[in-house]
Amino acid sequence: MPAGTLHYMAPEVVKNPLKDHPDDFKNEVRYHYNVVVDSWAVGCLAYELLAGYPPFSANTQQQVVHNINNAEVQFGKRMSEDAIDFIKSALERQPHDRATTFELIKHPWVMQHMVSGLCDTTSTARD
Repeated sequence: MPAGTLHYMAPEVVKNPLKDHPDDFKNEVRYHYNVVVDSWAVGCLAYELLAGYPPFSANTQQQVVHNINNAEVQFGKRMSEDAIDFIKSALERQPHDRATTFELIKHPWVMQHMVSGLCDTTSTARD
């Protein structure tokens, strides 16, 4: 298994064998993945911030990997529909179906918070 935080790894990452060197397996197409693995990690982080635990948590690493590849994400009743949609679009198992980080930034759930003042350019960190 690749190095990193398991709970945030996309399905296409957890299938990779452990690398001893960053160039290991570079010529093997079956182990390639692209930037949407970052979208997956954003979806996991958003879920954990709202729920208090990772979306695919389990007692063992093997069960976490199984959950990443197979488990249905469970959403609490207190999560908004927009938050759920954001997370679901980031946690699409097929990379070509997964939202890009640019698409996530433009998601209504993010935009509503940007408009509500979280990105107010008139204030400073010292305010």
